[in-house]
Amino acid sequence: MESVKTIDLFKKHSYLIAIISIWLFSLLVRFWKIEQFNQLVFDEVYYAKFANNYLIGKPVFDAHPPLSQYLIAFGIWFSQFLPHSEITNNLTGSTLSPFSYRWMNAFIGSFIPILLGGIAYQITRRRSYSIIVAILMALDGFFIVESRYALKNIYLVFFGLLGHFFFLWALSPRKKYFKTAIFNQFPFWLNPLDKLALSGFFLGSCISIKWNGLGFLLSLYLIIIFVYFYQWFDQKFNLESDQQKSSFFYDHLIEIKPLYLSLFLIIIPIFTYILWWIPHLILNPEFGFIEVHQQIFNFHRSLGNKIDIHPYCSPWHSWLWMERPVAYYYKEIVENGKKIIYDVHAIGNPILWWLSTLSLIPFLLFFLYNSWQFCQNKLKATHQFWFSFYLVINYTANFLPWITIKRCTFLYHYMGAFIFSILTFAWLLDHWLKSELNFLRQLAISLIILIIISFLFWLPFYLGLPLLPYEYKIRIWSRSWI
Repeated sequence: MESVKTIDLFKKHSYLIAIISIWLFSLLVRFWKIEQFNQLVFDEVYYAKFANNYLIGKPVFDAHPPLSQYLIAFGIWFSQFLPHSEITNNLTGSTLSPFSYRWMNAFIGSFIPILLGGIAYQITRRRSYSIIVAILMALDGFFIVESRYALKNIYLVFFGLLGHFFFLWALSPRKKYFKTAIFNQFPFWLNPLDKLALSGFFLGSCISIKWNGLGFLLSLYLIIIFVYFYQWFDQKFNLESDQQKSSFFYDHLIEIKPLYLSLFLIIIPIFTYILWWIPHLILNPEFGFIEVHQQIFNFHRSLGNKIDIHPYCSPWHSWLWMERPVAYYYKEIVENGKKIIYDVHAIGNPILWWLSTLSLIPFLLFFLYNSWQFCQNKLKATHQFWFSFYLVINYTANFLPWITIKRCTFLYHYMGAFIFSILTFAWLLDHWLKSELNFLRQLAISLIILIIISFLFWLPFYLGLPLLPYEYKIRIWSRSWI
């Protein structure tokens, strides 16, 4: 009898159990041997030092806004209350353990798979789709590497996704999903305007990591503009019935007054951005708000785009196929007469990366076809249209602006766009797994297994595990990866 109750309880809470399991897995791969390289890896030479400078009162100039350094600095301070090894170095200007300036990145990064899964659920209400998205995101190596060191990009994606999650939550059907006494103690009953305010705060925080966080905000502006334009177009030409245009975008977004949208998605992000600069300006009073931004702008404008600037510069079009991943750490040692290689490569899961890029094609074609239909006054704004519209707009807003950038760019600049390509691929997998065609079901299962194998194969690059020379070489599939 007890076993039956246990099974029933598991079925009832299977979605929650799956999400927690994915999070625990993400947490494990990010924290495992996080201190093994007792030095500053890649851009830790800047960001870990800058964070520590805030704590010891030294001047700081960074070519980006300061929020990520605040978070790393908080991690350094709070690490004194956390258990970790006695390994330390003085490379940041103070005696610190690598754990102290890395653990915050690992902790925040572990939430990205389930946060992206939450967005997938908000836009489809499909738990299976949400779980597939979270699993795929947990199996990408690039985000694991970025989460294991004191770098910026993981915070940008985290706050960008939080902003979108609360935006979508504000537009979701007014329904209480948590009815237990425990959940009643938490503010799950925020009204839509509260959620929009939080969305604006997190999007402002995203821009306070790097300016390219504007892509997450730009996509929402484009969505809102199109929805209002479509409303006007619908009223003028009477395109379709209310039943045909059932969608959380159309049904709920048009209920929110433009004044509120301007307040929550323009004023609050700007105010948040300015607010996050205050501690920096207090600690570094030599330059004011305007002067600091002039310096940052001039720095990026003066940065060239040649290989002598940095050996891992990569143009925007090369990101689609992961042509030039970045080696964050490389060391050769001799142990017991054998050559051992330690390599931390910021390389995505190649199979997942390439399949996600290919999956963009049908979504782009669907989007272009519907755009043509719109011009012919034949647009049927079904939920499927709004779903594909959301993914395509977010991908392009975070990717296409890089075409105009002339400075040296890196593969990690693609992270904001890449997460939306994962959403497109996961949607295909979810539908294939539920298809009546056995071929599609088998194909989806085979691709998932292949992605898992790919993850395990390149795991030594993600975690910096020791490799023999031949083990290293078989993982370098292109000369451009070196």
